[in-house]
Parts: sequence; C-alpha cells; structure tokens
Amino acid sequence: MGNNLTVKKFSDGRIEPTENAKSLTEKQQYEVLNEMGYTEKEIEKLSAEKVTLITEGGVKVNVTQSEMVYKYYDLSGKEHIITPENEAEINKIREADFKKIKGDKFSTSAMGSINDGREFKYSYRTHFN
Repeated sequence: MGNNLTVKKFSDGRIEPTENAKSLTEKQQYEVLNEMGYTEKEIEKLSAEKVTLITEGGVKVNVTQSEMVYKYYDLSGKEHIITPENEAEINKIREADFKKIKGDKFSTSAMGSINDGREFKYSYRTHFN
C-alpha cells in the first residue's frame, strides 16, 4: 500500500491485524478498510469502528438478507413451519412434547463437525435506522 504502509493480505483475502491502527491517517485507514472489502460508502459511515476493524483485521463478509422462517421439530422429528395462522396449533404440539419429556432424564452430546485445520473468528456488526 502507499504512504509507507505495509499490511499482510492472506491468500484467502483476510488482512492481518494491525496493532498501530490508531496512528494511521484517514487515508491509510481508508486503504486498509478498502482492502478488507469495505466500500467507500460503508467506510464513510464508520467512525471509531474503523480503528477496531483494522486492529482486528480480517475481511468483510457479505450478508444476504432473507425472510426468517420459524420451525419446530416435534418429538417424532416432524418439521412444522410456524405461521401466524398455525402458531396456536403448533404451541399445543410443543406443550404436549414438553409434558412427555418433562420427567424424562436425557443428555445432549456434541454435534459432529468438520475441521480443516483453520479456525475463524467472526465479529457481527450492523447499522440500522
């Protein structure tokens, strides 16, 4: 990058955390955030968050907004999609299921996972009016 600024960019697009983020000029902060995937408009909306984002490093992940679907899986494994029209009916099913398991002792076990040797930490930020 220009202005005597060097940052490491990993092959997957992430930017290495920058310890001296507070001492960067506005232009340098812009350059780093732009490399992380932020648009000019998004950078303009950021204030003190700029320093936090640069200090943490990483890459911006785009999020797709979608309609939320609420589901309930009963004790037999059947999926129920909850809508305003059937919410009362599904609540009755939930209550019946709860009564069935209330006195039972059960345990949970860890779900399986795939580990490819890399672990990522995500920070979620949002802006709204």
